[in-house]
Amino acid sequence: PVYPGSGDGKSEFFYVLCFASAIATFAFLKWLYTTRFGLALNAIRDDEDKAEAMGVHTLRHKTVAWTISAFFLGITGGLFGNMTGFIEPLEVAFPTITFGIFMVAMALLGGKGTLWGPVLGAILFHIIKETTWTYFLGWQWIALGVISIVEVVFFPQGIMTNIIEVEGVSKSYGGVVANHKVSMEVPVGRITGLIGPNGSGKTTLFNSVVGYQPIDEGSIKFKGQEISKMNVQQIARLGLLRTFQQTRIYGNMNGVQNMLI
Repeated sequence: PVYPGSGDGKSEFFYVLCFASAIATFAFLKWLYTTRFGLALNAIRDDEDKAEAMGVHTLRHKTVAWTISAFFLGITGGLFGNMTGFIEPLEVAFPTITFGIFMVAMALLGGKGTLWGPVLGAILFHIIKETTWTYFLGWQWIALGVISIVEVVFFPQGIMTNIIEVEGVSKSYGGVVANHKVSMEVPVGRITGLIGPNGSGKTTLFNSVVGYQPIDEGSIKFKGQEISKMNVQQIARLGLLRTFQQTRIYGNMNGVQNMLI
């Protein structure tokens, strides 16, 4: 869209327009993740051959996904062209040095495959970018290289990838060792299964994670926050709850009252 007014207020106009576009894109992708199409895309990402064998038309889904991406990128390009008033082909068609690296770095920093990960990654990246461009001009590319190395070494899955992190957790009942040095991760937006025979310590680990019983050693983090020393009520207020294998309801309450509890 061409800015309808004079030069005054042009920056604010495009700021609001870009912000509205970002919200609309995020809302659309959030809805898309809840559809069967979104589930099919996740399946293709994790194991394309298996998805094809299960009846998912992988080529069709990937084509539609690319089309959706191109639609939003086209809107972005239109906004960018009107903001700058001039488009340099080398800057937008082959932007490896700038936009190409920047977009990849944002997604990797926040956590690819998540909704909020790229948003948080973009915020952190631009804070670092503007700081280095302003106060360390001439060293900005070195700073970009350092960010890339830190991402690969310390945050290979992004900073928002794991919602639950269990590391080296042990729990014993007298001489019976239920859990010994157990480590696992629960990524954001994934369903993670814990499989084992009866008596292998699955329920003990669940109880430890949600605070029903203290652990002997190890670390448990929820959204990056250490919770191994918290009680069950404190952990529940953070939003981490457990259900039971057998349905347990309050017999003297109706269905609505059970849901409210």
